[in-house]
Amino acid sequence: MALVKIPIENIKQLGIMSFKKGKTGSEIRNIYKPDSLINLALYDMATKENIVFMLDNQVESGYLFSKYGIGITNDYVPVWTNFDTAKNSDNIVDFIGGAPVLVVDAKINIYWGNKVSTQIQGKHIRTAIGINKTDLFLYVSEDEITIDTLAKRMLGYGCKYAINCDGGGSSYLYDKPKSYKSSIRSNPTWLLVYKKEEIPMNKKYKICLDAGHGGSDPGATYNTFYEKDVTLKVVNLMKAKLEPYVDIVLTRSKDSTVSLEERVTIANKNNVDYFVSIHCNSSVNTAAKGWECYVVAKGGKAEKLANKIRNITILTNNNLKDRGVKTANFYVLKNTVAPAVLIENAFISNYDDRTNVLKSDNALEKLASCYTKAILEMLDIKDTEPVKDETYFDWALTVLEANKVINSKDYWLQNKDKLNYLDQLIINMAKYIEDNK
Repeated sequence: MALVKIPIENIKQLGIMSFKKGKTGSEIRNIYKPDSLINLALYDMATKENIVFMLDNQVESGYLFSKYGIGITNDYVPVWTNFDTAKNSDNIVDFIGGAPVLVVDAKINIYWGNKVSTQIQGKHIRTAIGINKTDLFLYVSEDEITIDTLAKRMLGYGCKYAINCDGGGSSYLYDKPKSYKSSIRSNPTWLLVYKKEEIPMNKKYKICLDAGHGGSDPGATYNTFYEKDVTLKVVNLMKAKLEPYVDIVLTRSKDSTVSLEERVTIANKNNVDYFVSIHCNSSVNTAAKGWECYVVAKGGKAEKLANKIRNITILTNNNLKDRGVKTANFYVLKNTVAPAVLIENAFISNYDDRTNVLKSDNALEKLASCYTKAILEMLDIKDTEPVKDETYFDWALTVLEANKVINSKDYWLQNKDKLNYLDQLIINMAKYIEDNK
């Protein structure tokens, strides 16, 4: 039976992905690595448009077929709702309308909306999603059936609410490791499900730490200061912090030459859970500075980890300019089976970044702590070592002192509480200086 029943409490992440040109199921699996996957949007061959509504960050696409359907909350819970409610709700971030609706309040209630496409009449291979209070249902028929038969089946499986999605030769339903239906057609809209990982008490997660460059490949350089040395130092710091909690796989543990292909092979052969590559940035523009992180595509576990790393790193390291999380087609990102991120710590070509971050043991230790904390949070593992923090005010005074705006920060620290809003003024001044260098 081609039915996947997923307890809602076991869903770690749930979302709808939309693409103008569409993507195949295989592409989605390779890029986003979901645990379960089903195609959603019904495509009208006559109008060349998506029939259903999809809501993503309050943006509407497609045109009305059915205003009722399934929404997804901020907490990744599927709920029965309608488009207007979803569009005006701060709690609902995604919505897929029925094409048509099949089951409402545990009763067959086929609702066609105000437009009907002839392509969904008659008998076809059909896909559907349904929900009840405790479960999410993904279904694809193994035979050609009518809408009425599909509604009866979804009701029989225990759905309180259910909607028809796409069908025919586009049908695709995957639940790791099995594909119930697999199509080579590109589809514009997909439902991706990531499940909570149940790890036995005696088994640890496995993380691959990749120290960029090495050996005959020094990476970015400034005189005799090499990227390869910084990346290995950060990886060794991370390894020491992570080892009490997870198993560590290294692509290199010394100053050795390791090709990109070898790095990917090491990660894939060890079946790691996440791949984290450490680098330093460089530019011919010596004013370029800051921290950034790369993933191969947005929307999956890699982006979620990258955002965790970014949030913790930028909040804790106020001297770092935030350049955000970006996408890139880097070899190690696109060829590693596990979710992969590549971190560019700072610019070796920039004086401030090089001096205050990459050459500073304290700064590198703090970055390693931030990355460790983010990884452990991603794995729902409680970290016993707090990340060392510094206040915005102290950082701001350091910037002003370095730029000769004040002679010494000692006086200002001692008198901080004597003037209203002094701390915010100092911080604003420091931000202005940093942003306009």
